[in-house]
Amino acid sequence: MEEHMRFRRHIRNGSGKGHRNLKECSCESGNLALDDLGSGRHAEVCSVCAGAKARTRLASLGLIPGTRLHVVTNSGMGPLLLSLGESRLILERGVAAKVMVQVA
Repeated sequence: MEEHMRFRRHIRNGSGKGHRNLKECSCESGNLALDDLGSGRHAEVCSVCAGAKARTRLASLGLIPGTRLHVVTNSGMGPLLLSLGESRLILERGVAAKVMVQVA
């Protein structure tokens, strides 16, 4: 509960995206959230800054640390179209913001 309140306070104060401060997020500085990558960029998943249920769901879709991906479409609004190997995946922007990547 205390972590939830810190998250809410962080958002309310307008000091950025609170999910990037969660304990599960262990990327080096300089990495980006997946929703910040433009179309045509390649990246490698660094970590998923979300709860256990969301991490499990993303893992079942193949988004785990070490996975290489290609952003096929990111218009800046709406969902992102990703390519993971031979698969295509549409990911909501809010969920994509929780996936931290290293640009390849």
